[in-house]
Amino acid sequence: MDDINQKHPAPASKDEPAAIPVEKTFPAMKQPRRRKRANREGRSLSCDQCGKSFTQICNLKSHQLIHAGVKPFSCDQCGKTFTQKYHLKVHQLIHSGVKPFSCGECGKSFIQSHRLKAHQLVHSEVKPFSCDQCGKTFTQRCSLK
Repeated sequence: MDDINQKHPAPASKDEPAAIPVEKTFPAMKQPRRRKRANREGRSLSCDQCGKSFTQICNLKSHQLIHAGVKPFSCDQCGKTFTQKYHLKVHQLIHSGVKPFSCGECGKSFIQSHRLKAHQLVHSEVKPFSCDQCGKTFTQRCSLK
């Protein structure tokens, strides 16, 4: 009880408020954590095994799981495993049947927007990928095999 009286002394009179000593200092509000970026010093981080460069340590560590063969994220429906949680979530859309991106030309639907964009080249005259051996052009890189 004495401790309370020391921190909050009673007013000298009813008309005069008590003087409360301010002794405690408060640290500045905690700033949100920012990801460590290697490029702050003008350098990038590279994988020892393949040389791929990264600007964030967390991305390098995630990438290194590929070389180690570690796949900690597995699909509870089919058992397929992944090195990154994001890849598992994209994969799980296959099981749900949800394909939110559809082509305005033919109605074909896709799980990811970049797959729709690649598909849309089929409807255009653009064929940006050409074979080094025969010169034939294709709308998608995977067709070069």
